[in-house]
Amino acid sequence: MIRRSLSAAALLAAAVANVTPAPAQMGTITEWKVPWAQSRPRDPYLDPQGNVWFVGQVGNYLASLDPRSGQFKRFELEPGTLPHNLIVDPKGVVWYTGNGDGTIGRFDPATGKTTRFRMPDPAARD
Repeated sequence: MIRRSLSAAALLAAAVANVTPAPAQMGTITEWKVPWAQSRPRDPYLDPQGNVWFVGQVGNYLASLDPRSGQFKRFELEPGTLPHNLIVDPKGVVWYTGNGDGTIGRFDPATGKTTRFRMPDPAARD
């Protein structure tokens, strides 16, 4: 048992010793200021076209940023939605949660149409 443990430890040490670290990659970080003050922007998500989507939780909106141009677009949601989190599906449709009104929302950027689905449990709407 001890011999096996030592052998395993020796193999692990030899494997680690033979690993060459990859050269450091240089990158560029760009920051953009969200143009809607006090709206609690959160939960960025990259869509298939490279746009960054996020919600404005207390601003009741969805928004996108085109990082190539630096342009923001804002899409209003129902008052009281208080969106919290989103994902973008492979077709580019944005799905978000409405924590304030107990909904799941589906936003199609191609048409600008939002469809809201109320959660059946009243506790989800509190």
